[in-house]
Amino acid sequence: MQVEEAVESNARWCDLMCGVHGSAGVFHDTAWVHPGEVPPFHSNIIMRRHDEIAAAAHIASVRRLGPWSIKDSFGRLDLGPAGFDVLFEANWIGARRRACRPSGIRWTAIKSDRDLAMWECCWAS
Repeated sequence: MQVEEAVESNARWCDLMCGVHGSAGVFHDTAWVHPGEVPPFHSNIIMRRHDEIAAAAHIASVRRLGPWSIKDSFGRLDLGPAGFDVLFEANWIGARRRACRPSGIRWTAIKSDRDLAMWECCWAS
């Protein structure tokens, strides 16, 4: 997996999580931005490209009272002058994709109350 793929996947995940909580963000060429309140442990800005000028513009666009955060997906932006402190540093870790092997698991639809009760009984044991 390339870093860019991981960054894009992460931005889409955060957008999905915010959407589930009532308001999705906005995708720009260089960043994903959510100017409102985000779920715990989610950032308001996720940089999708390493671009200091764009980062400054996105930071200026998010005018919030209270704490908020920006995720420097590439770990290269100097955000100290904008008033940010590093919370933690991390690395993207990936593996090469492997071909999926058939698992042998088959899905069937439960179509009756009796079958649902049987499934719940098996699941609970």
